[in-house]
Amino acid sequence: MTRKKILFIILVAVTIISCGRRSRDVGYYVSLMPCQDPQTEEYGYVDSKGNFVSTRFFDDRTPVINGYCVQDNTLYKVGKSISDTTPVLRNLVEYGIMNDGLMPICLENEHISVIDKDGHQVFTLTEFGGKEVRACYSYSNSKLRVELEDNTFVYVDKNGQQLFDHIYSYATDFKKGYAIAQTVRQNENLYSLIDNTGTPVFTFESEYSDYITISHDLRLLSTRIDDRSIIYDFKGKTILDCPSKVQEIYDFCYDGFIFMNDDDEFGLMSYDGNELIRAKYEQLVSHGNNYLALTDDDEILLINKKGTILKDWEGEEIFDFRYEGFEFPTIIETEDDGFIIIDKEGNIIYKIDEFWGPDGLSDYLSIVKSQYLPREHILNTIMEFCGNGMGLPDKYGEFFVRSGEHCYPRDIFNASNNTIKRLEGFSEVKYNVENGINYKLNRVIAFDEPIVNAQKKSLSTTAWLVRVALYLWMPSDTDNQEFQNLCVQELRKKGCEVLYKKNSDYILLSKDQQQIYVIANNWNSKEYEFSIQMMLSTDSNIRYWKTYIDNNKIR
Repeated sequence: MTRKKILFIILVAVTIISCGRRSRDVGYYVSLMPCQDPQTEEYGYVDSKGNFVSTRFFDDRTPVINGYCVQDNTLYKVGKSISDTTPVLRNLVEYGIMNDGLMPICLENEHISVIDKDGHQVFTLTEFGGKEVRACYSYSNSKLRVELEDNTFVYVDKNGQQLFDHIYSYATDFKKGYAIAQTVRQNENLYSLIDNTGTPVFTFESEYSDYITISHDLRLLSTRIDDRSIIYDFKGKTILDCPSKVQEIYDFCYDGFIFMNDDDEFGLMSYDGNELIRAKYEQLVSHGNNYLALTDDDEILLINKKGTILKDWEGEEIFDFRYEGFEFPTIIETEDDGFIIIDKEGNIIYKIDEFWGPDGLSDYLSIVKSQYLPREHILNTIMEFCGNGMGLPDKYGEFFVRSGEHCYPRDIFNASNNTIKRLEGFSEVKYNVENGINYKLNRVIAFDEPIVNAQKKSLSTTAWLVRVALYLWMPSDTDNQEFQNLCVQELRKKGCEVLYKKNSDYILLSKDQQQIYVIANNWNSKEYEFSIQMMLSTDSNIRYWKTYIDNNKIR
C-alpha cells in the first residue's frame, strides 16, 4: 500500500461529512502541509494558497500547525518560512498540538508532560484522585481533557490543577466556553452542556454519545431519543424535532444541517424541517457558499444550495480538514489516485502527487498516550516470582516436590466454603498480580487434576501442583518482545542454562537444575503477551514444551 493511501485511510476521521456555509469551530491552523510536487517530484510543503517550498526530507514530518511541526521525533518552532526552524525538544514518542501556549508530549517510559512554547516542562500528568493518567488531548479554551486509567475524564487548567469537582465518564473539549460531559453519577443516557465553570447549562438525553453533534459557533447541538433526532439551542430550547427520515445529524450550517437517511445517503435540511438538498449523496461537504457532493458514480460536484452543478471532477473522496477544527483548504482525491487542492470558488490551486505518510495530521488528531512503564519494578517482581533463577520460591507456599512430597491444594488454599465453590471444576487458578496503564501481570497455578473433589465438596487430596506461570501483557508488541528478551537475559545472568531456543523463545534450566522456565510468546492470544512457565525439569516436560515452541503455541 502506498504512503498516500495509508494517509487517507487514517484521515477518515477528518473527512466526516460537513455542510455549506458551516459554522466552523476552527482552533488549529495548518500553514504548511507536507507533499510531493508532481512536476519536479521534489518533497516539500504546500501552503493554503498553493505555493510549494522544496525541502530535503519527506518521511516522519508533520504539517506545520499553530507554528510548530515534528520531524524525526523532534519538535520544531517554525518562523515565517519552513527554512526558519528552531529545534525545541527531541526524542518525542507522543505529541499533541501546541495550543494556548502549551503542548502535551511524552518521552519513552515516562509520564505525559506539558511543555511551553520554548519546550520547558510546565508540569507532569501522573494521577488524579489516586487514578493514573492514561492519556490526554490537546489544550482548548485553556483546558486540557485528561483520560484516567479507568477511562474516566477530568479537566485540567494551565497549571496542571484539576478543574471542577467532577470526574466524567464522557467529556468533550471546551470550545468557546462550553463542552458536553456526563458525570460518573449521571444516568448513562443523560448528558449535560456545561459552561466554563463546569456548571450544567441544561441536561438532555441521548441513546448514544455518538449521536451528539455540536456547533459552538451556532450554539446548537443534536441528540437522538426514541429513534428521533432532536436539535436544541444552548439554552435547552428545542429547535426541531426532526422528521423520521433523519437518521443521524452530522453537522450544522447557517442554512440548515447535514443529515443521513436510512440508506446512508446525505442531504441538507432547514431548521424548520424542509429538505433543501435531497439526500442522495455519499458525501456532502461545505465549500464557501456552495457545497461539494460525492455521487455513487465517483463524481465530485460543486453545487449551489439549489443543487445546480457548477463544476465537476472525477473523484473518490472529499477531505474536509476544517470539520475537525483544522484551517486548511479542501482536498479531493481524484480517480487516478492523485490529489487536488481547491479554493472556495472551486478553482484548482495545486495538484499533489503524494502526501506525507501516516505520522502527520492523524497523529495530531489522536490522543497523547502515557508511555510510563516501571521497568525495573516489573522485572524485579517477575524475578521474585521466578525465585531469582532458583526455581519456584517457597515464599508463597508453593512447591513441586519437597522432601519427597508433592504440593497439594491444601498446601496453598484454605478449605472454606467460598474457596470450595470458587475452585470447583477447575484444575488451574488465574489471578492478577498487579496492573499499570501499560502492563498487566497475571499468575496461573495449575494442578494435574481438578482442585476440588466434586463428590466430597472438598479440596482434592490427590491433585499435584505441576505448573506455575506468569503472563505479562503490554500494549505494544515491540515493548512486549523487548521485555521477554530482558527476562531471558536476567535469568541467564542469575545462572540459568539454555536447554532449547527457537527465535526469541527459550527453555532454561534453573540454577539448582531441578526446574525449567519456558519463556515464550503467547501465540494463541490476540494481545501482546508472553509467559514464563515454571515446572519440574523432566524429559517429558522438556519434550512437551519443545513441541509447543516449535508449533508456535503456548498455554
